[in-house]
Amino acid sequence: MFEIVRILYKELHYQMLKRDPRLSEEKMLKALKRISVKRNVAKISFFYLFFGSFLASGIIFTDEKIVISSLAVTIATLSFVFALYVTIVNSSHSLSIGLFEPLKILPVRIGTIYLSELLILDIIPTFAITIPSVVVITVKYPLSGVLLFLWILVGMFIGHTIGLLILSIFGLRISYRKTKGQLLRNLIKIFGLIVIMSTFYGLNYFQRYLMQYSERFADVFERYAIAYPFSVSSIFEPDRSSILLVAYAFVFLPLYRFSINRVWKGMLEPKMIIESRPESFTSDFGGPILALAIKDLRLVFRKTSMIAGLLIPLYFILPQIFMVVRDGNFPKELVISMIAIISFFSTINADILLRVEGKEIDFLRILPVKKTQFILGKAISMSVLPIVFSNILVCLGFYFDRIALIFLPHAFLMPFDVSLLTMIYLFHYKEEEIGIPEKDLPRTIFLFIMNGILVGAIIVPAFLIPSPNGFVISLAAAVIAFVVMMSKVK
Repeated sequence: MFEIVRILYKELHYQMLKRDPRLSEEKMLKALKRISVKRNVAKISFFYLFFGSFLASGIIFTDEKIVISSLAVTIATLSFVFALYVTIVNSSHSLSIGLFEPLKILPVRIGTIYLSELLILDIIPTFAITIPSVVVITVKYPLSGVLLFLWILVGMFIGHTIGLLILSIFGLRISYRKTKGQLLRNLIKIFGLIVIMSTFYGLNYFQRYLMQYSERFADVFERYAIAYPFSVSSIFEPDRSSILLVAYAFVFLPLYRFSINRVWKGMLEPKMIIESRPESFTSDFGGPILALAIKDLRLVFRKTSMIAGLLIPLYFILPQIFMVVRDGNFPKELVISMIAIISFFSTINADILLRVEGKEIDFLRILPVKKTQFILGKAISMSVLPIVFSNILVCLGFYFDRIALIFLPHAFLMPFDVSLLTMIYLFHYKEEEIGIPEKDLPRTIFLFIMNGILVGAIIVPAFLIPSPNGFVISLAAAVIAFVVMMSKVK
């Protein structure tokens, strides 16, 4: 079984390398020979292990069980979100490039089990994030550390199962329908995903906040202890925690089995949605750049799993939004900070917008599409949702503090600057052929560093220099960055 997964893993990376215009056939074959499942998983896990050590720092210097249990909920939630994200994004990408087409003609009873195992290979490194925290808690409270370890495994399994369920419900349809109600359906999908994810994630992001109000959160966790991830707070109550673990396994094991069966059935016999109605041809405005951006957004909005991936940057600010609504206080400094957070974390959207191409990239290569047009189209499609969310934040800030309206230009410029820098960096190669450049771990890290510097250069003057000079310098930095990057593209 593992041999089949290994072959699928190499085929997946071969498809990714084949679409990278920077690689010649000789270099591509050399890179393909170097691909190793164990080496790749170990390399990424090693990097995540360092990130996990920062999460564990909040546990090292405290022995209070209330604080530790609150942080345990945060850690378990993080593993759940990562597992969900990897499943819904990578599964759509694997299916879009036809990775599992050969399995359909083989005598395989449930081919989706190989998809599940392939996705788990990408989920394993996220488990490394939690290892330092588990080790620290195990040293202090051995039984609680073991229970946390089991809860993290269960949380990742829940995220993986829910991701497969979303794929089975929304991701395997072939639609030939274009109606006026499609936009409304897409908006309902987005709203539903935000509600679902805010339920699981919104209250558990900032460690410092949890530590400061640990007793208050302990009361909340106690009240909703049966619901994951609040149930993780029971690690200091072995009997109840064990019962809840068994209960979740009892519920999600059959659901997992149901999901992979449903996905396999959907892969073999995809549901066709066809609606015939008179069509009239109209020429779109905006030229090829806007057409490319619209094409990307249409592809994404057809796949609910990819919509969920694009919403990930929003999850990082949900806790603050809840606190703003509760406290009725939204100062302008918080508005610009949240715009910066959304802009910075929108870097991960590049991966989704590149993967959305699938086999379509071969068709685009035969069209008269220039690399500069392709870059700008990707930058626009990547920045649309962050710009929308940033403008909503400005409107919300304006409701509480009229002065927040001055950051309206930032709501447009900052997300687009980050998107431009991301695409310029990823497509920085001499060849003019369009393609999907490989986005490995070192390039991803460097990309986050660059975008962090860019966002910092824009927002720091707004904090360090008194208004209105600070605002003017901040806006000037955003405009200069935009002009410089647009000149680089052209």
